[in-house]
Amino acid sequence: MNRIYRFLYHLLKFIPFKSKKMRNFLQVLRFYYKGNDLIVLSNDGRKIKNPIKIPKCLQIQTYLNTHNNKIVIAENQKTGSCIKLNFYNANSINIEIGENNMLCMTVTIQGKNGHAVIGNNNYICQSTVYLYCSGKTTFNIGNNNLFSDGIVLWAGEGHCVINPVDKSVTNMGGNITIGNNNWVCQNVCFLKRAKIGNGCIVGYGAVVGTDFSKNDNCVIAGNPAVVTKSNVQWSNQAPWEYNGKIYME
Repeated sequence: MNRIYRFLYHLLKFIPFKSKKMRNFLQVLRFYYKGNDLIVLSNDGRKIKNPIKIPKCLQIQTYLNTHNNKIVIAENQKTGSCIKLNFYNANSINIEIGENNMLCMTVTIQGKNGHAVIGNNNYICQSTVYLYCSGKTTFNIGNNNLFSDGIVLWAGEGHCVINPVDKSVTNMGGNITIGNNNWVCQNVCFLKRAKIGNGCIVGYGAVVGTDFSKNDNCVIAGNPAVVTKSNVQWSNQAPWEYNGKIYME
């Protein structure tokens, strides 16, 4: 099958298509023939592997040495979603996207041996997400989260820091976990080993690099981030419109 995709790609790539749909189709062919897989979970429960017709919300591009990656995505996404996945020198990385999400994001994926999961009913607003995987790292975003724009998830570096005594590497990657029902404000950066619990608010420009998984319903802010307020709840309504409804309660 990869040979067929390769043939089609090389047959069509020199045609100056004006249609955005056809340009996306060529990029999907390139993704397939390089040894990557797309699995679509259809609304009727089927698993469709490497379909020619992909979900309208999904765009895929590959750059440089990119192979053995896998995307698993539910067909059922909210109207208006636009998920752009750019694989840049990325190998053996699995991405899973659940259902009923409103995702407007551009994701750059780089590194090796990573695993990224986005659960269900999440809202990511015009975000540019950078997933850097370094040595079997995982990104796990739960359910019912609200993200603003400019979010960065950075679980490793592209270059080594060496201990001069024993020549060991001191900056191996670490996992990032974000729980459920969280509100993440603009320009937040999650570094390796960052963990957020449930029902939290992560303030503007926070740099999160430690474990807050035991601190539910709190405000996390600052650089480096700390808990600034506890025992809070939040709503997705404007303050002047609030009618007592807690977000995703």
